[in-house]
Amino acid sequence: MFRSRVLARSGNSGNGDAQPTHDASHEFQGYTDRIKDELADAGRLKKNLLISDVVSSDGNGEQLQWVDLVLAGGGLLGIAHVGFVCVLEEAGVRFRGIGGTSAGAINAVIVAASRKDDKGKFDPSQESWEKTLDILTHAKFESFQDGEGVKNSNALLKLALGASGEAKPSKLSLAWAVAKALPELPRIWQNRGLHPGNEFQDWVKKQLEDKGIENVAGLHEAMSLDRLSNKVHLREGVQRSAEELAGISRATLKLVASDISTQTKVVFPDMANLYYAKADDAHPSDFVRASMSVPLFFQPYEIPKLDIKIPKQLQSVQDAWKATGYPDKDDLTDTEKIARIPDKATFVDGGTLSNFPISLFDVKEKVPLLPTVGCQLGDVRAEVQPAGNPIELYKAMNNTSRHIGDYEYVIDNPMYKPLVATADTKGFGWLDFDMPEEKKKDLFQRGAAAGVKLLKKFQQNCTADGKPIAPGDDNWSKIKRARAARAGLVVPAAAPAPVSGR
Repeated sequence: MFRSRVLARSGNSGNGDAQPTHDASHEFQGYTDRIKDELADAGRLKKNLLISDVVSSDGNGEQLQWVDLVLAGGGLLGIAHVGFVCVLEEAGVRFRGIGGTSAGAINAVIVAASRKDDKGKFDPSQESWEKTLDILTHAKFESFQDGEGVKNSNALLKLALGASGEAKPSKLSLAWAVAKALPELPRIWQNRGLHPGNEFQDWVKKQLEDKGIENVAGLHEAMSLDRLSNKVHLREGVQRSAEELAGISRATLKLVASDISTQTKVVFPDMANLYYAKADDAHPSDFVRASMSVPLFFQPYEIPKLDIKIPKQLQSVQDAWKATGYPDKDDLTDTEKIARIPDKATFVDGGTLSNFPISLFDVKEKVPLLPTVGCQLGDVRAEVQPAGNPIELYKAMNNTSRHIGDYEYVIDNPMYKPLVATADTKGFGWLDFDMPEEKKKDLFQRGAAAGVKLLKKFQQNCTADGKPIAPGDDNWSKIKRARAARAGLVVPAAAPAPVSGR
């Protein structure tokens, strides 16, 4: 099992004997050392796990269970996502659809592109987290701050927003930071933000191209479950119609960005045909850069780039805009509506509209074959937000707009609550691009701990602490019944599920 290799990397074979290896970097070992307990928990919880009706085999007789995955935005806090994914994969969970916003979008594309077999061929049934962690340990996040002549403004923004995880600044320190930043304001005004984001996008592009992904079509091909040698199928005892099974292997990527030119919440690549003549030829790094356009910190992102314009003369583009309801004005002729489609669209961070888009894969009229699980970064609405000065007021308004829509979705659809894990990120800065290595390791561990908590909710015969669970009283069965009730349907009767991993 891969877990044995991880323990070997960390100098422990699992039986107390030191097993040092020479292929593991010191940095990698430092991260895996932090999650020995979580890895052990994942292996134990895997034996009794029931979280999906869609399963396959890993080729060694071990059962894999498939889910859709959504990852929240949160800047550098997204390091926790790697730990979360690690624990789920070690428990035999695999990801069909993958979605996210901002930092979640980064992790989503890297996970999607990193699943390869020993021969280097794309295989979505393979684990991704080792490759993702390798990318993390070698990334120079500080280089993403690529704005020139904005050093003081950069420090001011982080100080004002508490984005480096530091204590609340004093009025004096804030005033001094403002004074130092004032000479830089004309440059920021002209550029509409501190950093162009070119270094960041080039980094994303390189990560994908190093793995053989050069466009949307290539990423879709890499994610396709049809390429699996051990095909996905329904868990033993589950009965569904042929119609319900039709999309069982359909794997999709969904990244959220905010088109402020037309006030549109955009899900890429689903809605890429709004902006591209051939959406499949677009590079996924465009979508990640659009989703990660943190207002003021990064300059807004424009699509299409350079001197290219949105090809609004194409019927496919016109139809796509019509489907969004833009422009929403009945007294315009078709020609006038086409004229109002912009030549370019300006994007800011998808988190301004939906920081944790847990509804991305939800189909309300069906009983799910597999759930959507998600990792939230930090508690939402856990305490009163101060609003005693303009900076606190802005932060409170920003947090409200980022979180409330997704939060209310879970409130209105409570069957999602067990499927949402929350990584404890208190004390960490979401824009701390100079984060020390030890804090990164701590975030990684906190994400892994969140993954363990989620796995404990989906035990089938007994709880994680040994209390018996009656047949049909596990959380996955409850979720299906709740989804069926919402859709006015009945969950088909099923035989008791075999224990995962046997």
